[in-house]
Amino acid sequence: MPPLAAWRTPFQALLAALAAVTSGCDRGTPAVRADTPPPLPPSGAADSLLGLFVVPAESLARFETREHGYEEASAVVYGIADEGRWLLVGLRDSGRAWMRRDAGELLPIEALLRDRLTHLTEDWDRSLRFAPHAGSTPQAVRGLARDADDVPARLLGTRVVDGRLWLEVEVLDRICEGDTPEIVAYGWVPAWTGGKPTMWFYSRGC
Repeated sequence: MPPLAAWRTPFQALLAALAAVTSGCDRGTPAVRADTPPPLPPSGAADSLLGLFVVPAESLARFETREHGYEEASAVVYGIADEGRWLLVGLRDSGRAWMRRDAGELLPIEALLRDRLTHLTEDWDRSLRFAPHAGSTPQAVRGLARDADDVPARLLGTRVVDGRLWLEVEVLDRICEGDTPEIVAYGWVPAWTGGKPTMWFYSRGC
């Protein structure tokens, strides 16, 4: 196997992987690589949840999982190496293991959030930025319930700035009630805080 490529920022690695992947994938039993994963990126940033990896259900017992659909679980992806040939996935014991990219289907985070019932997570700092870059001053969103872990929101778009993925969002007053939701605030949020996604979705609906 070719040597692992140098680490990039999480989203730069994801972009490189998607560019290198050809259509079609082998749905056989995933091959797990047993050697030690490469180090974190040079920035020292925590590994981020880059997406989900759809593999046969019988292969998921040892992996950390999240649902990509109603009662449809996938392995959680934390890293990409060797131009997308290997994905670093989470294990149930909080460890990590490498899996071959051709063993399943990668669902990157921005695809998972598109056209879904989405919400801002408890890792969101409850502020929005007027522009998608770190130099933009965050503005607190007022009127949110203090005890609400998930805040209804709609994804409008995404943008990569300086290797960092940003999400363009509308904060909503509700998401599952019958009436059309009202927009509470608009702005940009980083896709991750400390490696954890600031936006996620209800895989089973309301």
